[in-house]
Amino acid sequence: MTPKAQLQELFDLREEVKAQIEGLSHELKGIERGIARVQSKMEATSAAVEPKAHRKKATKKRRGDVKASLLRLLEGAGTTGLNAAGAVQLAADQGWTLNRGTVSSLLSKLKEDGALVYEGDRYKLKPKVAPLNGATAAS
Repeated sequence: MTPKAQLQELFDLREEVKAQIEGLSHELKGIERGIARVQSKMEATSAAVEPKAHRKKATKKRRGDVKASLLRLLEGAGTTGLNAAGAVQLAADQGWTLNRGTVSSLLSKLKEDGALVYEGDRYKLKPKVAPLNGATAAS
């Protein structure tokens, strides 16, 4: 096999693997949503019989926590990225309450600050650049 044919075969294989990863990522998100729905139903059932003082309230993120939470969600989204609605949904799946307007504003601000890139309809963390020639950030 010629090197050109080998290279094309590797490119094709890479695309197949990317498609499989994307499919598995969507499948995983569906499973996580299913888990959250079942947990929510279980909590609702137990809340119906628990006294009010012992009921769990939805965890509302404080203002300082929203940025850190959003950055964690973006890290988890990887190259797929997130939009405001997706971030709010993922947070809800994890039991957090995020305000869509706050998330949208924060995404825009992080983009302006250079921490995110906007591609299509999604925000993604800016790729980290490795130091050249073994240099470290501390030097």
